[in-house]
Amino acid sequence: MPPLSLPSRPWVPAPAAAARPLARWLAISALSVCISLSAKAAPAIINATGVQQTIRGFGGATAFRPETPLTATDLDTLYGQAPGQIGLTLLRIRLAPDSQWRALELANAQGARARGAAIVASPWSPPAAMKTNNALVGGSLKPSAYADYATYLNDFARYMADHGAPLYAISIQNEPDITVDYESCDWTAEQVRTFCRDHARAITAARIIAPESFQFRHGMSDPLLNDPAAAENVDIIGGHIYGGGLAPYPLAVSCGKEVWMTEHLELTTDWAGALLTGREIHDCLTTGGFSAYLWWYVTRYYGPLGEDGVVTKRGHVMAQYARFIRPGYVRVDATNEPTTGVRVSAFKREKLVIVAVNQAKSAVTQAFTLNGANVARVTPWVTSATLDCAAEPAVSVNAGAFSATLPGESVTTFVGDIAFPAPTITSAPRSHRVPEHTLAVMDVVVAADFPTFQWYHDGALVPGATNRTLELPDVRAADAGSYEVNVTTNGGSVRSAAATLTVGPAGGVSRLVNLSTRAHAGQGDRTLIAGFVVDGVGARLLLRGVGPGLASTFGLSQTLVDPLLDLRAGDGSPLAANDNWPAALEPAWKAVSAFPLVAGSLDAALVRTMTTELNTVLISGRDGGIGTALVEVYEMERNPRAILFNLSSRAYVSDAEGPLIAGFVIDGPAAKTVLVRAAGPALRKSLRVPGALARPVMELHGAADTGFLVTTRNWDPSLAAHFARLSAFAWSDASEDTALLVTLDPGCYTAVVRGESGAAGLALVEVYNAR
Repeated sequence: MPPLSLPSRPWVPAPAAAARPLARWLAISALSVCISLSAKAAPAIINATGVQQTIRGFGGATAFRPETPLTATDLDTLYGQAPGQIGLTLLRIRLAPDSQWRALELANAQGARARGAAIVASPWSPPAAMKTNNALVGGSLKPSAYADYATYLNDFARYMADHGAPLYAISIQNEPDITVDYESCDWTAEQVRTFCRDHARAITAARIIAPESFQFRHGMSDPLLNDPAAAENVDIIGGHIYGGGLAPYPLAVSCGKEVWMTEHLELTTDWAGALLTGREIHDCLTTGGFSAYLWWYVTRYYGPLGEDGVVTKRGHVMAQYARFIRPGYVRVDATNEPTTGVRVSAFKREKLVIVAVNQAKSAVTQAFTLNGANVARVTPWVTSATLDCAAEPAVSVNAGAFSATLPGESVTTFVGDIAFPAPTITSAPRSHRVPEHTLAVMDVVVAADFPTFQWYHDGALVPGATNRTLELPDVRAADAGSYEVNVTTNGGSVRSAAATLTVGPAGGVSRLVNLSTRAHAGQGDRTLIAGFVVDGVGARLLLRGVGPGLASTFGLSQTLVDPLLDLRAGDGSPLAANDNWPAALEPAWKAVSAFPLVAGSLDAALVRTMTTELNTVLISGRDGGIGTALVEVYEMERNPRAILFNLSSRAYVSDAEGPLIAGFVIDGPAAKTVLVRAAGPALRKSLRVPGALARPVMELHGAADTGFLVTTRNWDPSLAAHFARLSAFAWSDASEDTALLVTLDPGCYTAVVRGESGAAGLALVEVYNAR
């Protein structure tokens, strides 16, 4: 298509002023009302234990303009947190159909990403060839093109990831429910539902936003939310609030979806209009319960940053929220309107943040009562007609209460540190012996709120070593010695006992010699599936599928009565199978130190010399049987040319059917580093497996002498590099999966995966030889 021609100000491609009303949530005249205030005005009650939605951030768009990439200075101003900067954390870009605009949006996204922002993308139109009118304006997506369009969206997300700007989320369509004369596409609610149900599963490279109604019409998204198959493929319900739509969405919340306001604008540039934006953000977060607020253009005369590079009044108002309420904060209960003309909202993480919008012309002396958060003092930041997010003197909090003056027609943000107890070390760093030129990880487990870490080697501070784990990627003799870590919260600090790292000669490497999984084995998508990777060829392995043996040896109940073991190559082709194990295999139990099976039991087992790298074992029950089963993979001999590299098992997890349990054995003269992952959301997002566990929790246990090691509910983004290095499938940023990189001494270990708060669903546990 020819390059898009951009008219001069004040034209905007979306929304067009003639196409829709530009709503204001309160009449400007209300701002001029002078309110007589009583000294006995009711206090604003902040209940820090009343948790509402998680905040993902604040941002704006670069779609269609500027026509050149944002400058480094503009990006710093938009996405920095320093005084005079705005603190945005989201950038919305256009999924452009031509390469020129894609390159421009990529540059903007790369710059924002480098400053910590998350990137979301919206298409204004599918490619013309996929539409009923063969044009970028109007028309609808051909039903025959639904699959191709899903691929098109996913390819764009992959393009962004491959170029250093992965998308947090991608929309299926900008404003599908309004007719305009610029780039657009018409969708009905039923078309949105059908596309999300039948084709959105193919979009694996980013979360999915739908439907982005121009007026947040719930009728556009109710059908997909009421269809479980469609709803499972959508992560975020997004919409705009032009002329309406700012309302709670209980159906979306009940379906476990975040609700985002992804676009709005006002053309006003005066202080009255900027103050209205402050009230609008308040209403979006409180009344709407939205997790994100995005303005239209980030750089425009009516946006947060003017084309001259100067922060506008609207930008300073947005900074009152964005600089202090960071991604991951949660909104907590607060008295919405304690005094006529004053709106209050509150948020917490390691700090308590209270935002008060005073729309009265007169100053208000407002009292605040804090429940459930121990805060000693708060610092006010004020934007008014004469102040620009200016810091004021700190205000003391006495007996959980404070009072402050809110200037007339202003936005005031109070920020205070929440006092937490001093940290407690529950598992100190452990001493290890490792071979030279291997990966070693020192780690500590703590009970603490928002701790910080600093590692020391032989008493000297290790620069940059400020994570819970300390990675030594290529151990050398100089790395030997003692390691300690200092753990700090605002309640105090604690120093760990020293652990000793001994470095041996290269070559004395331990290996994984046994991998096993115990879980519920059902039928269909609840079949117990174990995959394993052999690095090299010629590995001679013993494979077992145990059901009756669990009952006879360990006294477990509800075990699988007659397991069937089906071994397949990574491409699905059959390699071997067994129903009831042959008596000739009995000596193999002793050879690999496996527990014995009763002669003639209905368990399954076979021995095979592997010639394939990727392999899968399926355990199911004969005649549709279900029950708890154990799948095991043992090395029959230590072949230096072929090693067990990875085990991954997928099974259904619930309180009734039990957890997913993965065991592994490290054998050899030295400690070994392994990566252990438990995936639920990543199964649904990256692999599009339906019915995945929403929030997996993983416990790592050692043998009797080491016992319980750690519980984890999340993963550190630094592990993404290890995922790529080990060819593990990628996880989305901030996914609620869990993973550990840990160095372990030779011995037996168990990873137990459950759903948080008893949640049920399919989970995947993986153990990798991290080398």
